[in-house]
Amino acid sequence: MRAGFWTQVRGIIGKADVILFILDARFPNITRVTNLEQFAKKSGKKVILVVNKVDLLSKETFKKVEHEYKNQSSILLSTKDRTHIDGLIRKIHEVSKKDRIKVAIIGYPNTGKSSLINVLSGGGKVRTSSESGYTKGKQLITGRSGMVLMDTPGVVPYEQR
Repeated sequence: MRAGFWTQVRGIIGKADVILFILDARFPNITRVTNLEQFAKKSGKKVILVVNKVDLLSKETFKKVEHEYKNQSSILLSTKDRTHIDGLIRKIHEVSKKDRIKVAIIGYPNTGKSSLINVLSGGGKVRTSSESGYTKGKQLITGRSGMVLMDTPGVVPYEQR
């Protein structure tokens, strides 16, 4: 990824009140972008780990993932089934304590960032694809409950460039 891309992502983090890092429930630790999480936290931003696609897990694997993330600011959900979306909205409002909240959506390609935005915005405002790298640039979307959502292209950590 180009250096300009990383500057853009850091700029989005700087403008956001809350950062949602989207992880794929099937391999959450592999799809975690820890260097950006650390940058966001050092910048004083509220970070929520969103473990998406839990509908694809067995009950046993779900319990393991749930246990692994229970002591972190996280939520397990499915954008496909729309499970726990209201819990995510509540959590965003709890950590922000603002009426109008700027929310950055960051994560690996194909973790469901655009699908989550569509659910949080009331539907169909951004196009989705199973094709990696489909989202090409930053997008601002009006969300429900006083949120402004900032979509970003999929992020791959420095060491994987």
